[in-house]
Amino acid sequence: SGDSAYLNFTPSSAGNRKTWTWSAWVKRTKLGSEQALFNAWSDNSNRTITRFSSGDQLQFFYQSGGTFYGLTTAQVFRDPSAWIHVVFVLNTSDSTEADRAQIYINGSRIADGDLSAFSTGKYPPQNTEYQVNSTIAHHIGARKESSAFTSTYLNGYLADIHFVDGSALDA
Repeated sequence: SGDSAYLNFTPSSAGNRKTWTWSAWVKRTKLGSEQALFNAWSDNSNRTITRFSSGDQLQFFYQSGGTFYGLTTAQVFRDPSAWIHVVFVLNTSDSTEADRAQIYINGSRIADGDLSAFSTGKYPPQNTEYQVNSTIAHHIGARKESSAFTSTYLNGYLADIHFVDGSALDA
C-alpha cells in the first residue's frame, strides 16, 4: 500500500454477470488490515469485493440493489512467508443455494458449502446479476468506490491471476 499499486480494467462489453471464476496465487506481506484482492463497484448499492479482513480472514461480498450478501472464512491467513492459491466462484444460476458462491484455498473448497464453517455468510438469490463482467472498472489489488480509492490496497504479491467468464470452475 505504500506505493498504492494496483491493476484495473474495464470490459468493453458485458460478459456473464451470473457466473465467473477468479483465481490467483497470493502472498501477504502485512497482516491485520483490510486488503482488497479484486473488486467491481457501480455504486454503494451495487458492488462485488474479494479481500482479506482486518482479522486476516478471506471475504467474498456481493451487493445488488442494496441487498448485501457475503461469505467470511472462519480460517485466518497469517503466514507472510506462504503463497496460497485462492479461487472465488460466483454461479447464481445454480439451483443449489450453497453452490452459488464458493471459496477454494490451496485446492480445497472451504467447508464444501457448509455455512456453519463460515463465521458469517449468506448466499445470493438465484439468477442475480452482479457487477463483475459489466462495463465498469474492475480493480486488482485495490478497492475503489465513489471515484476514490479506499485504504484497502493489497500489501503483498499476486501471481498467475486468471478470470474465467461464464464458467464456475473448481480449483
